[in-house]
Amino acid sequence: MAGQTINDRLLAARHSIAGQGLAKSVCKATTEEMIGPKKKHLD
Repeated sequence: MAGQTINDRLLAARHSIAGQGLAKSVCKATTEEMIGPKKKHLD
């Protein structure tokens, strides 16, 4: 049981870290895409 829970925690930590990185990159890409066209239109 102990070994399994430790492995589960490690997997969960890896997934959460990977998820955060993915979410940040996706959010950055979407915000840049949304802001980019607006700046071009203002010019």
